[in-house]
Amino acid sequence: MDSQHRHELQTNDLEEFITHFKEWWTKHGTNTLMGILIIVAVIFFMRWYSGREDRILNQAYGELAAAADPFAKTEVAGKYESIDGFASIARLQAADMLLRQAIGVIPTPNSDDAPAGEERTNMLNQAATLYERVTNSGATKLQVLNARFGLASVKESLGEFDAARDQYQKVQEEAGSDWPTLVAKAKRLEGDLAEIRRPVSFPEPPAAPAISAPDPATEGSINLSPDLTNIIPAAPAVPAAPEIPGEKPAPSN
Repeated sequence: MDSQHRHELQTNDLEEFITHFKEWWTKHGTNTLMGILIIVAVIFFMRWYSGREDRILNQAYGELAAAADPFAKTEVAGKYESIDGFASIARLQAADMLLRQAIGVIPTPNSDDAPAGEERTNMLNQAATLYERVTNSGATKLQVLNARFGLASVKESLGEFDAARDQYQKVQEEAGSDWPTLVAKAKRLEGDLAEIRRPVSFPEPPAAPAISAPDPATEGSINLSPDLTNIIPAAPAVPAAPEIPGEKPAPSN
């Protein structure tokens, strides 16, 4: 009797749950199903978007590696401006290449000779513009410090030593205790500026030896009778003829 009663109670509870669930589903089932579908869709979208970002980043670095000249690298930087930090990396590479070409470390695309004159100045100014953009574009601190080193090198190459010193001092201020190696490097390069600015002095050439004027009395004459006593040896003495026994020597005249 007790088991039958418990069975009836369980059956009634199940029927009551089903009845309430049907009522709840009628009221909220559609919204609940939509919520589940939205959550699943968001998960799939996040996975797809994350993979898309990785693909775009890989594509950007591939194009940067394939860019063979500073101007191509600058175009890649502008194309992927939305990727955090990437545009600054591309501009740093472009500026470094321009600087190295301008000072003759690597050849330019059109010539193996180092540029000179106005061409060299223009290349250095273009590199300076790229470095300055990195320092003013919200790049990472390490990227900014690298840009300041490059900008200081440009100023040295242009003979603007005070501007170069300013960049080295800013490196020391901004690097602080985070990058002591960069601080030491900036101090050393700042100290080298004094040697670079010192004018080069060349020793005075030795005085030319004095040349005496020729004697007018002997000018143009040629000595045709040199002293040959020390050159021609004396003739050797002729030895006397030996005496023959029993023969008298001939009387001398």
